[in-house]
Amino acid sequence: MKLTELWVLYDADKRIQGFSTHTLNAYALQLKMLIGGIGDLEIEVITLDLLKGYLSKQSDRLKPSSLGHRIRFVRSLFRFAFEEGHISRNPALKIIMCLYQVKNEKELTMKALVTGANKGIGFEIARSLGKRGYDILVGARDEDRGQAAVEKLAAEDISATFIKIDLNNLDSLLAAAKMVNSLDILVNNAGIPDSVKPGRAALDLAKRTFDYTTEDLRTTMETNFLGTHELIKSLLSSLTDNAKIVNITVPISPTDFWHPLAYITSKAALNVMTLTYAYEFEKMGSHRQIFGIMPGAVATDLNGMEAGAHGGFVKSTEAAGQMSTDIILSDKNQNGQIIQYDGKIVTDYEIQLRG
Repeated sequence: MKLTELWVLYDADKRIQGFSTHTLNAYALQLKMLIGGIGDLEIEVITLDLLKGYLSKQSDRLKPSSLGHRIRFVRSLFRFAFEEGHISRNPALKIIMCLYQVKNEKELTMKALVTGANKGIGFEIARSLGKRGYDILVGARDEDRGQAAVEKLAAEDISATFIKIDLNNLDSLLAAAKMVNSLDILVNNAGIPDSVKPGRAALDLAKRTFDYTTEDLRTTMETNFLGTHELIKSLLSSLTDNAKIVNITVPISPTDFWHPLAYITSKAALNVMTLTYAYEFEKMGSHRQIFGIMPGAVATDLNGMEAGAHGGFVKSTEAAGQMSTDIILSDKNQNGQIIQYDGKIVTDYEIQLRG
């Protein structure tokens, strides 16, 4: 199978995954340049040294960002070929490592930091972004669990690194921010639904509003709102010009089934922060975006529900992660929006009705 034949399969696969036409057109151009550099070879004969030589020549004349795009395409193309069984080994697996002396690796890769990425929706968003070519920073409080997530991602040929993120420790957030030189996507997924109580589920939907203590509200607000605010603020200087900040959120209107006071109060504050940061980005003429995503009902260890429950209403973490990633990577300008998992935009915030 030649490179041009592989492209037909790759292009079809990525269209099914929801890649935008803009992205695929850019990748088609990358393929053209790759073939111009090494020829339309049989993919089984392409080696790491051949790819390294091609990319090294490009590095002499390209900006780091442009070279990074070329490397990401090469990695993605050959990872697809390997995973689909078209080649017996992936020649691009270590391509970044081999180019370390040519350019600073930190300048060559698109990076995404996902907090709470050691499990659940956070892990699946990290996994899905990694499959799309992003290098992942796995944010987690517990290093052992964070490193375990890194190993799982690495087993799927995803570049991942652990970074300690403890939303209750502002000093740790400042320290974490100093470790990040450049960031394209920040997904604020970490959070708690309530203060921890022995013998109670993390998210106790049977808990009455009157049973919430001031300490419950303070602890949840400090984690979900103040901690997230501090992390965003600390990372602003590291965000790329077109960076996206994504806040994972929940519906804040109480219903018979859904009225966890501490959780929805903290997320209401988070949503307001999303809207006000978006206003500042717009006022500055910035291309950065900040928006919220509501994954909907998802089976996690917070709620103890099972995927498929309630007539299929409850989604798996895998489905939630994929849906969220599709929204994150959309070509649309989503600055200031709160978006449901199905793409519906929440419009019942007063600030969105002005003008």
